[in-house]
Amino acid sequence: MASRQMVGRTLHGRSRHAWSAVRWSVALCTVGRGMRGRPLGRHRSPSPLIRRRTVAAVPEVARSCPQGPHPGPAPAQEPPLPPHQASTKPQASGHNSVETGALLGNGKQALSLVACALRDAGVHTVLAPRYSCETMLTPFELEGMHLRLVEVGDDLLLDPTELAHALDQEPGAAVLHCETYGAQASPSLTRLLRQARRAGSPVILDATHSLLERPELLATSPALPAGPWQVALASTRKLLPVPDGAVLAWCDGPANAGLHQLARTATGRGADVTIASLGQQLFSAQTRLARTLASRTVLDTGASAHLSPQAQQGRLEVCRLAEAHEEAIERAMEPRAASALTRRVLAGAGSYVERRGCSATLRHALAQLLQARPDHLQLLPSPSAGCVALRGQADAVDRLRTALSEAALWGPVTWDRPEGRLDPRPWPAVVTLPTDQSERTGEILALVRACL
Repeated sequence: MASRQMVGRTLHGRSRHAWSAVRWSVALCTVGRGMRGRPLGRHRSPSPLIRRRTVAAVPEVARSCPQGPHPGPAPAQEPPLPPHQASTKPQASGHNSVETGALLGNGKQALSLVACALRDAGVHTVLAPRYSCETMLTPFELEGMHLRLVEVGDDLLLDPTELAHALDQEPGAAVLHCETYGAQASPSLTRLLRQARRAGSPVILDATHSLLERPELLATSPALPAGPWQVALASTRKLLPVPDGAVLAWCDGPANAGLHQLARTATGRGADVTIASLGQQLFSAQTRLARTLASRTVLDTGASAHLSPQAQQGRLEVCRLAEAHEEAIERAMEPRAASALTRRVLAGAGSYVERRGCSATLRHALAQLLQARPDHLQLLPSPSAGCVALRGQADAVDRLRTALSEAALWGPVTWDRPEGRLDPRPWPAVVTLPTDQSERTGEILALVRACL
């Protein structure tokens, strides 16, 4: 068993959902400011041999459970959702004439359904950004699809020139566009995505980092946002105070013919109450930690005070529960519905005015602070209220990420270089900051200043 110190260290360098579990509890204990970020765990996907055997040996299971059968006993379930959980709505604008949506257990499950539908529609290749979370890519690999990684530009989105070249070589390939750290596509990239859609390429939008700016998706019955997308999805666990969940929306089309039925089957299974229960335990632990931190004395300079033994113990307990929550989500291979708590939060997620104000204040202060040492850290431009991201030298990013974690401050996203990927190109060093704790803005700025 790993030591408590090791557990604490792992949280500032993770690239998966455990980070979101920690931030979820932070959100719920900050009186509705609600963001959950993630000390994310590195992806632990099956070996290629296991993947091939799973897909080849159990095609019936793979069809309804694209990531393979659930190992061990079936998880506890909430009651199945009513039929309206997979809904159909008219599109207000754009060329997406008919669309449907569903609320699933997590983002990986949503992507699994998309990958399964694409495979069944005869799509064999997916073009995805080289800089991305490995969780986004694994569902397509598990469906036996060819994954081509496309270089990104300075904004960390798909580079239009590289994408155009890839589309020329892979006509009809699906395109996975991620609004990384809330960045919006440039006019040239938007035009290219529209051209790809008209040429027959399915275009998929991952709006996880921009969910707070996508009101169509921020709902229990999500709708497809206007744009060139045939499918849009977002994990809700990164930016919202929820223990699970992902929104999925799509329009009619050859690549989406089976998606509606796949989603209905998944939501009809009900939610995994084990994951929801672990999330509740995590919330309770984070609430206790928040109360402990609120009672401490912060230095006049705004620098983060050293955590007391009680706060350090609470932080490690949060880390332990975050790991357990993440492991449960990793084992949840079968696509299911989101929990009742997630549906309730989404039903009331209409306004994040305070969150946007905190984000704007933090961005303005960072822009002034970073002018002194632009060679160390730079603020990535983004309108997102959920993702304030800094890019820079790897040592400065690592120092800041560690300092934030030790102060029990976790941003919503951490993408480390995927293990085992043979790619000599440099991996962008980025750290994200929480935008849901306005009372700790001074501490965050002091930690950034100390790392310059």
